[in-house]
Amino acid sequence: MGAKELAVQRAVAGLGFNTPAVRLAGAVNGHKWSVMDFAAGSPPLTGMNGLAALRRAPMVLRQLPSQLATPLAELHQLDPMTVTEAVRNAAPSVVWTVEDLLVHFKAQAELLGRSQLALIAGRLSESRPSEDRRVVCHGDYHPFNLLVSPGSPTVVVDWTGSLLAEPVYDLAFTTLLLEHPPLDAPGPFGSIIGGLGRRLATRFLDAYQSVGLRADLAQLGWYRGLHGLRVLIELASMEHHHSDRVSGHPFNTLRSAAEAAVVDEIGPINGGLG
Repeated sequence: MGAKELAVQRAVAGLGFNTPAVRLAGAVNGHKWSVMDFAAGSPPLTGMNGLAALRRAPMVLRQLPSQLATPLAELHQLDPMTVTEAVRNAAPSVVWTVEDLLVHFKAQAELLGRSQLALIAGRLSESRPSEDRRVVCHGDYHPFNLLVSPGSPTVVVDWTGSLLAEPVYDLAFTTLLLEHPPLDAPGPFGSIIGGLGRRLATRFLDAYQSVGLRADLAQLGWYRGLHGLRVLIELASMEHHHSDRVSGHPFNTLRSAAEAAVVDEIGPINGGLG
C-alpha cells in the first residue's frame, strides 16, 4: 500500500497535479517512508466543531463545493495509463481496480468471519455497473485531505485509497462524508450540521458536473453501497484487531450511514449487518 501511495503521488505530481512532489523514499522493516515538498495551508474545515461550524456555515456553503470540485475534476482529467503503469511497476499485486477491490473485500470479510459482509460483496459484484470511463480516483477525497492557503492553489494529499475507477467512485465517497460529517456537534447542533452537510453534498455534485467531465450520477447509489461496505469492513477489521481504536475513528460516525447505503442498494440482509 505504501509503494502504491508513493507511485500514485509521484505520477500525478509529474503530470502537473497540485500534490507535493516526492523527493526521496525508502523502506525500513517493511514500512515505507518518504521525503516530499512542504505544502502550506490547512484543511478548509479546521476548527469546525459546535458553534464554530454554525458561525462559518454560510462561508463554507459558498466556498467549499468549488474548493472540492475543481481539484477533483482536474485529477479525473489526468492520463490514467501513466499512473496505472507507475502503480503496476511499483506494486504489481496491489488493489487498483473496482474488480480488485470487490475481491479484496470479500476475502477480508471471510477472513474476519463476517459472512454477511462477504455476502454484500458478492451481491455488489453481481449488480456492478459497466465502467465506460475509468480515471484516476483519489478514493478518500474529503475536506481534511485538502490544504488551502490564501492566494495559492488547493493541495491534495493522502493517496492511500487511490483507485482506477469511474469518476462517480470519488463522488460517492465525498457526498457520503459531507452528508454525515465526523464533527463534534452534540445535541441539536448535530441535526443542523447534518442538514448543512446534505446541502453541501448537493452543491458539490452540481459544482463538479459544471467543471468536470460529467460523471454518470445514475451509478451513485451503487458506488455509495460499495463505500458503505468499505466502511463496515474497515470497522470490522478494527474491532477484530484494535477494538480500542474504533470509538475514536471517523468511520465509526459513518456506521449507520454506511449500513443505509448498503441496504438502499442491495436490499435488507437477513440477520442484519452485525
